[in-house]
Amino acid sequence: MRGSVLTIGGLAGSLLLLGAATSGAVTQGSCVAGDPALAGRYDLQGVMNVGSRVTLKRDGTFDYRLSYGAVAQRGNGCWTVDGNAVTLMPTGATKVADTPVLDRTEFSGLVLERGANGLIWHMGGERATPARDGLYVKR
Repeated sequence: MRGSVLTIGGLAGSLLLLGAATSGAVTQGSCVAGDPALAGRYDLQGVMNVGSRVTLKRDGTFDYRLSYGAVAQRGNGCWTVDGNAVTLMPTGATKVADTPVLDRTEFSGLVLERGANGLIWHMGGERATPARDGLYVKR
């Protein structure tokens, strides 16, 4: 992100103008409508001490919430489908983190796998053991 400061004469204070580089970064207006069959609200199950909800909207945007101990993550952006992979790309991001991190307040995106009973979160990375997987179930 680039920033510049503009001082207005006669006014007490400054106006901070921020410009984001647009080289592939997700913006809310750049989302493409998603698969209507996947759109809806999903709640996380099977992960001890973690509460999470993902809402996939028909317009290709999503809202994400997660609570883990004292950490609360929130995010939004665009969701896409490629085969069985459902990617949640945060606004302003150009890629999703390789491994999800629960002990930060910053949401770095997720790749979920479309499963028979919902969206699978492989918490230990790709093809983790089922004991380390969470399941987002559609409500």
